[in-house]
Amino acid sequence: MRRQYVPNMPTLCETRWSHKYKSIRIFHKNIPTIYEALENLSKEGNTSTRKSAFQLQSAMQRPVFLVCATIIGKYSNILEPVANILQSKSLDLLNCTDHVNTISSLIKEHRENVDDTAKGIMFEVNEIADQLNITIAAPRTSKTQTHRTNTPANSTDEYFKRSIIIPYLDSLIMSLGLRFSETNLPAYSILQLHPYHMLQISSQQMKSRVQTISAFYEIEGLEYEIELWRKLWVDKGLTYDVLKDIDLIDCYKECSAYFPSVKTCLAISLAQPCTTSSVERSFSTLRRVKTWLRATMATERLSGLCLLSIHRKMAHDRKEELQMKVLEKFAEDKRRIVLL
Repeated sequence: MRRQYVPNMPTLCETRWSHKYKSIRIFHKNIPTIYEALENLSKEGNTSTRKSAFQLQSAMQRPVFLVCATIIGKYSNILEPVANILQSKSLDLLNCTDHVNTISSLIKEHRENVDDTAKGIMFEVNEIADQLNITIAAPRTSKTQTHRTNTPANSTDEYFKRSIIIPYLDSLIMSLGLRFSETNLPAYSILQLHPYHMLQISSQQMKSRVQTISAFYEIEGLEYEIELWRKLWVDKGLTYDVLKDIDLIDCYKECSAYFPSVKTCLAISLAQPCTTSSVERSFSTLRRVKTWLRATMATERLSGLCLLSIHRKMAHDRKEELQMKVLEKFAEDKRRIVLL
């Protein structure tokens, strides 16, 4: 039925942030269409459908809902490309970090000029409200308020600016600051050991960043190895286009016994995930494992089956060893079923 009334509207995915941003963006774009579809569903269909549609339509009529949907949709458009890049296979984390810093600076400018920002958001909210025949008004105030705060404001726009827009911008700035803070710089700086990035900066800049990496991860001798590591790639005489196509794992394989510290740094960079996308994608494993035959299994056993499904190649290589361990484990437990 959702496909019939709103064919372009995807469902909200709770496990993948990139899909969540996309869902919010498309939802905000199609608010009038969704509202009209809910209005039609509230008048036709069975009792349960009419009831649910009427409740959702009533929620969309609230000014707070329209303001929240507009501001979240606005900044979801900005953050969606970053989420897609962070979950891509070929990821340039350094450039992505620079882009996030640019986004953070832009949001800080919106916060400093919050009057102009709020004016643009409220103008868009009023346009949507006019299409839905809804009046945007601030909620009433009383002397004693128990369920929400009495935000002082002289107008409707000022009320929503103080109660929703400013707190949202502050929260967004703080979240970006925590995820891309100065304490994460050593992890990003390890990527400078890749020859493509290393040869684009001076030797002095490279030494400064290597000192940060060495102090954070307590890796000895990295300052002395980096000069030889840089010399190795300079002597190869490869172009930047060729260097750009070299994977980090290829750099790791290039490290011989003469570069133990560089090899340790590259191993750290290869081991640390940039996002939780790998974990998020593992949820799809349940579709192969969580059948009706496995529905009564405990969580521990289900997690083990999921790990076997994800790492099935590794399990296949050690099949005989795993089979013997399973038989030994099965033999240790007493049989609960009594055979007559």
